[in-house]
Amino acid sequence: GGGKAATLRFRSEEKCSFIKEETKVVEDAVKSVTEVGIGATLKRITGANKRKVTTWYWDHQVQYECFIFFGPDPADKINVLSRGASICLEMPTNTRPRPAHAINPTIDVNITWLLQHLSPDLTFNLSIDRSAETTRTPRRNALVEKAISHFQSMSRWANAVFDYFRHNLFRLDSKHNMDLDMIDAKRLLNPVLPLMEDRPSKKQIDIKGAKIEDGILTIRVKSASGNVEGLVLTADDLNALLAEQKRAINEKLGDIKKCYPPETSEKGLVTFMEAKICVLCQHLEIIAGYYVGGVDYIEDLLRQQLISAIGRVVSTLDFTKYMEYHNRKLFKQQYQPMMFAHAVRREGYHPDGIVSIETAANGEMRSEVCTVCAISDHAMHFDVNAACRINFSGKRYIHSYVRNQFSTDEVGKLTLSARATQFCSYILVLGRIGSNTLFLPTHAVLVQNKDVLDIPLWLETIPTKKEFQKAIQSISPEMQRFATAYRAMQLESTLFGIGIFQVKPQLEKVLNLPDEALTKEIALSQDLMELMVKYHIPSDLLSYDPEALGCGKDDNEEAKVKAVKKYAEKMKTMLKEAKEKQIEDERKKHEYDRLGGGVSEPCLEESSDDEDMGMVFEGECAVGAVAECAKLCLIDEEADYEEECKEQAQEEEPEEDVKQPKQPTAREEEASETDLTAVPYKMEAKIAELGDAACLRPSIIHMEDVWSRKRYQGILAKTATEEKLGVDELRDEKSRAYDLLDSLTKAGLLEFTNVDMHVVIASTHCFDRTLMDTLVIDNVNPIEKVQETTLALASVVHNMADPTPLVDAGFAKKAIEG
Repeated sequence: GGGKAATLRFRSEEKCSFIKEETKVVEDAVKSVTEVGIGATLKRITGANKRKVTTWYWDHQVQYECFIFFGPDPADKINVLSRGASICLEMPTNTRPRPAHAINPTIDVNITWLLQHLSPDLTFNLSIDRSAETTRTPRRNALVEKAISHFQSMSRWANAVFDYFRHNLFRLDSKHNMDLDMIDAKRLLNPVLPLMEDRPSKKQIDIKGAKIEDGILTIRVKSASGNVEGLVLTADDLNALLAEQKRAINEKLGDIKKCYPPETSEKGLVTFMEAKICVLCQHLEIIAGYYVGGVDYIEDLLRQQLISAIGRVVSTLDFTKYMEYHNRKLFKQQYQPMMFAHAVRREGYHPDGIVSIETAANGEMRSEVCTVCAISDHAMHFDVNAACRINFSGKRYIHSYVRNQFSTDEVGKLTLSARATQFCSYILVLGRIGSNTLFLPTHAVLVQNKDVLDIPLWLETIPTKKEFQKAIQSISPEMQRFATAYRAMQLESTLFGIGIFQVKPQLEKVLNLPDEALTKEIALSQDLMELMVKYHIPSDLLSYDPEALGCGKDDNEEAKVKAVKKYAEKMKTMLKEAKEKQIEDERKKHEYDRLGGGVSEPCLEESSDDEDMGMVFEGECAVGAVAECAKLCLIDEEADYEEECKEQAQEEEPEEDVKQPKQPTAREEEASETDLTAVPYKMEAKIAELGDAACLRPSIIHMEDVWSRKRYQGILAKTATEEKLGVDELRDEKSRAYDLLDSLTKAGLLEFTNVDMHVVIASTHCFDRTLMDTLVIDNVNPIEKVQETTLALASVVHNMADPTPLVDAGFAKKAIEG
């Protein structure tokens, strides 16, 4: 064909013309009986019912041909077969049964691939290029993919031609009187069999002794010793099978030829030619189906062997567990990924609580996710409102979390869980990272006294850099600039911040108490929290102030705590008195109204419930009570100290101890100068270096609108009450947490220290297929791909140009050799 495409075409043309109209008188099969009376005798006369029947005769001509042509022009063609015939159609009406002239749509199939692999001596030369990048498995390679595409096209072509004859033309010729059941190729030998076995010794195959049942060949192979062994087919064996196929086809066509009229007949549409075409098309369709099914069988065989080797079908959850095991072996001890379960604690003390990110799937228990983590010091801030900016510092943890997504496989749901121990509390602040020093909170909540807070999370994936660049190629420059700017915001939104603000250390700081002074003052700590959270008492009214008291700063810890405790007790007493006074005022008002001062209402009954009194105590009463309490407290304390104590304190003011900063650990050194907003860009650039194989999409962590919290109503309560926190409840929780932060920092004047800031950067490793299909169909080991991306991300987190220092050399060597 001179390099042109070869096409096999079936073309048919039909004409229908009127011949004549004929009217006949015919007798009905039902006779009429008439009784006639002659005298006293009845006589029955039987007569025939006659009627006129008109018949219209139409001449229907059919011309079809099958030919091969090269290129787009079908004029230069090679005829394969053709035939023209006609039949007379008898119709009871004068309506034309078929169009006067119709050229049916051509049925084409491209046979270029078949002819390219056909040698001049009509033999095939097929071989799979094992070194090609597209060659993955015996089923997934360029040659087999093209072969499957060709045979599927041939199958559709053969089915369309068969359907044209069997269900179109044959129905027109209703008087052919042929046995159409003979047109059946299902019992012909199909030589396409997926057989893969070794040939340990010479064997013989006797084709004459083979059995054919429903088109399946059963062969017993015997060795020289006469023992029956497995099927092993050589080239000679295959040629013998093809010869048997040819013989079976000829035998089938010979039987049809004996029963059907010859194709040379000009009358009739059901001849040997049409029957032969139907049998061969049906056989071709069966062979094509068996070929596709055969290569799929080989692929399924590989799948079953893999499952047998492992012992089970591996799920995404199983793969995640393996990668945790793999990373423990891969990374050096100091760089190993850690479970995201952070203990909220002072150094050397029992934790105040735990904050963790957990995942669960298929009803299994939740388990913590693993992240690559680097630690450094930080100093950041965020605005509570226009008048208050919270400055905080402490440890900053940069986490890289990679989730593996295999097509439709189920992925575990993520949950941020925060738990507090009894008599302990901390403030959990969640949001985004605006810059290296700016935190942008969206939620805040106080976690205390055995609270269990569950925050459902979900990941929004954004396109990779390559996918993004490909998508914007065909859009306008204005649209490109907009998409680029918006993507920059999306990338920086992948920085999910979790701030943990410990209350007790900051409470000691704002009250001018020594470090760890409130560690065992449980009742005082609870009272202070109640005064500041519930009644919004400013910290200045509760703090130890040596200058205001007329004494120096050298009081011991016990004296300072005692002073704060006295302030708290007096504040509580004042609040109780203010509540009682408010209740008494309300009682007198209602009594006055009842005795005729206006609307008659029942007198307000006395209540001893502290909670009810707390609800009544609001507004102006609280402001006046706070001022009065502060005044009383200051007067009482001034009377207890003398002026000479103040002078002594000024003369002998001790110098403050200068604490030496701790030396940074191995994890802290790499991340000390890391620019947070640049980390997503560095990760994206690092992944781009891995090539097309790595499809790691940056992911934005979102929080659901409804959270769940379990809270114990009392110390002795055995069961917790679960409550749902919706949008309104979360807004109130954020307001209370911000008020407490305002009090603990004196509206931003004091820095909040010992704050643990966790920055989680999530990514999703996306595979187009399921885990098992990735192994069997793509012949890709996901362990290697995930290891590449994990090391690339870890090098960015630890601020290294090359991930080699992170890897255990011994394990890497074993992995390469293995």
